[in-house]
Amino acid sequence: MIIDSHAHIVMPPESFRFMAELVGGRANPHTTPNIPDASVRKVAEELVRTMDSVGTDIQFLSPRPYLQMHSVKPAKVTELWSRHCNDLIARVVAMFPDRFRGVAGLPQYMDEALEVRAIPELKRCVNELGFIGCLIKPDP
Repeated sequence: MIIDSHAHIVMPPESFRFMAELVGGRANPHTTPNIPDASVRKVAEELVRTMDSVGTDIQFLSPRPYLQMHSVKPAKVTELWSRHCNDLIARVVAMFPDRFRGVAGLPQYMDEALEVRAIPELKRCVNELGFIGCLIKPDP
């Protein structure tokens, strides 16, 4: 069995619209992201095709670190975006449970203790979403 322990979620276009709203509205988006299953399935199927082409059986999916927005103010932006990314990963895992496992991106924010946002999100991802790990950035 070949396991890719360092893979990243591919975001559907709707996610980037939500990102723009979060940043532009400083964590006051006009709507919550409503991404159809078809959009999630499309990006997930692209990952599965790539995995099949190189013989990978399982991927551990996490958010792309450079898209985690750890320095965008206010910290609520990072919190909402991390939650969105983790929820998206959970949807992909649910669609292809034999091919993916979830690895959480945490809303780490400069000058803020991990207990404020990161630890609650880690607990949610492990206890509610069934994730197997998390990313910890050394330089948010």
